[in-house]
Amino acid sequence: MLEAFARDLRAGTPAARRRAARRAYGLGVALTAGPAALVGLVQALQGRAPLPPGGMVAVALLAAGLAGAAYLLARRSARAPGVPPAQAALTAAFQGASVPGVPLLLAGAFVPTWGLVLALLSVAGLGHVLVWRQLGRWAQAAAGAR
Repeated sequence: MLEAFARDLRAGTPAARRRAARRAYGLGVALTAGPAALVGLVQALQGRAPLPPGGMVAVALLAAGLAGAAYLLARRSARAPGVPPAQAALTAAFQGASVPGVPLLLAGAFVPTWGLVLALLSVAGLGHVLVWRQLGRWAQAAAGAR
C-alpha cells in the first residue's frame, strides 16, 4: 500500500493525487478503527456501566460536534494557500479520517450501551460517506488554490 501511495505522490497528476488522498484517508480510518475495536473489547469484558439517557444524548451530540469540527478543519486544509497541492490534499485526507474516527472511538468506549453504540456507528458511517465523497473535490481544490 505504501509503495502505491508513494508512486501516486510522485506522479503528481490530479487522478494520482485523488488516489493518494483516498489511500491516506483509508490508512487514517484503519489506524483509528484498530484502537476503537480494542477499547470496545476491553469494555465488553468489563461489563455494563449504567449511562442515563441524557448522558447518551450528550455523548452522541459530542461525537457529531467533534466530527463536524474535524470536517471543517479538513476542508480548510484542502484550500490552504501556499501549500503544495499534494501536501494540502493529504493533510485534508488525514484530517478527514477524524470525521468517522471520533465517533468510532467513542463507540468503542461505550460498547455495553448498544443503543448508543449504534447511534455512534451511524454518525461514523455518515461521516465516512461525507468525507469519501469530498476527497476528490479536496484534491482538486488543493490544485486549484495555487
